[in-house]
Amino acid sequence: MRGDGFPEPVFELPASALTFQPAADSIRFTVRESDGGETFYPARIKSVQVPTIQLKKPDSTRLYAVVIDATKSVPEKQFKESIAAARSLVEAMPDDASMAVFRINGKPSRLRNFTSNEKDLLSTLKKVKRTGKVTRIYDSLFFALKETSAYAKKRDLPVGGLVLFTDGRDEGSYLTEEDCIEIAAKGQDLQIPIFVVLNGAAKNERLFKRMALRSGGELFQKTVRFEDLTQSEEATEETATPEPSSDKLQIRYASLMPFWKAWPGSTIHVQAYYDDQLLGGASYEVPGLQAFIAAHPVLFLLFFVVLAGVLASLVWLFLSVRRKQQAESAEEPRQEERLNIPDAYGDVFIDMRDPRNNPPAEPGRMIESEDLPLDESDDPSSVKGRRRFEKEAMTLNMKEKAYVVLQMALKEAPAYDLGVLIKKQRDLNRLDHRYDLFLDETYIGNSPSATLPVKDHALSNLHAKVKRFDKKYVIFDLGGRAGTFLNGKKLLKPMPLRSGDEIRMGHTMFIFKGERG
Repeated sequence: MRGDGFPEPVFELPASALTFQPAADSIRFTVRESDGGETFYPARIKSVQVPTIQLKKPDSTRLYAVVIDATKSVPEKQFKESIAAARSLVEAMPDDASMAVFRINGKPSRLRNFTSNEKDLLSTLKKVKRTGKVTRIYDSLFFALKETSAYAKKRDLPVGGLVLFTDGRDEGSYLTEEDCIEIAAKGQDLQIPIFVVLNGAAKNERLFKRMALRSGGELFQKTVRFEDLTQSEEATEETATPEPSSDKLQIRYASLMPFWKAWPGSTIHVQAYYDDQLLGGASYEVPGLQAFIAAHPVLFLLFFVVLAGVLASLVWLFLSVRRKQQAESAEEPRQEERLNIPDAYGDVFIDMRDPRNNPPAEPGRMIESEDLPLDESDDPSSVKGRRRFEKEAMTLNMKEKAYVVLQMALKEAPAYDLGVLIKKQRDLNRLDHRYDLFLDETYIGNSPSATLPVKDHALSNLHAKVKRFDKKYVIFDLGGRAGTFLNGKKLLKPMPLRSGDEIRMGHTMFIFKGERG
């Protein structure tokens, strides 16, 4: 085996291993492959190279088989003409020839075994009578070829040919063109040419002629001479010696093994047949990935198409998400412009509870405010009056910033007919608690006086609150030590609540749900 050209490996057999001369007909060769199991997969034959086999041809008696169509379907006149032609053939038989007589009368039978005694053969032909109505030419020829070949092999004798005397009609087997081709192939394999002598106007004369010529014989009308048989033998011998070709039988085929049984490196077992005769077996190893792809191009093309589709989908998804993020980033400045927030309040997002973000005013610096009138009794130059003035100015500043932040939160908050807080239980066997936010302000804390009391020592008495503004819900952190986290981020300013938001404070977890309608 030469498997390096997979998926088109080559099976080779030395000419010395052949005991017969195969025909250069690729249809008659079969190659089957298996991965070692019981299932075999037939391959597609690409080409066949047949060597010339020098078979032993001993110089001895040559055998001839005479087949007489002796059914009652043959008219009396044609039957007598066939018997007369057969007698003439026997009378002209040379001394180095031996002949047998077979009869067709529904069931093929041999009337006289091979003999060179002319009197016995003529006596046998004289006793042939018409019996039966079913011809079955195919069965009779097959039987005669088999018997003649077996006799010749047993005695190591050459066969001169098989001579069929018939009117050409086949009432029983309905002789077809495929039957004639198969019989001719059988005669060619056994090296037995078939000669047909027609006595009558046969409708299927063309089939008989094709069968005779393909097997190496000829078609005759009414009679045949022994010289015609020997001339055909000489012509066959002359044409049967072609120029020397190859010293081995070579079958090139395309493997049809399924891809899941022919991975690179796997071993494939091969059996080659000529008709139904096993020529030999071998095995080869499937080469690398390149040959495997060449064996299954459609499969890999489909794989790459699917892979390209997946990659294109991922790129499209990435670009879509990025465009969405860019659109949201571009939308945020426009929302701030609609709120008309002055630049002075650009620091509203810092934690105003941290003293580091609210340092006291420098001594001697005056804080001006149009909305904070001076009391005539206060002395701005005194330390007490200056501290009071700075405290009130800072409080007013913080109120203004808190108002702006609250307005921004309300702009982003969706409207719900009812807000619900669902307290998640740490014990999976206990049910979660549901709290409807029907009050304008709901305080959450560790104190019993809280609107929504929670037994959590990590929480302050009043830790956080949820305030409703016309169907919109905003959460505030009231300065608890543990802090309040919204969706994993620490709450540093009032934030809008959306359905599905996760609120964590201390060891307690809430899920906000917004309901409509």
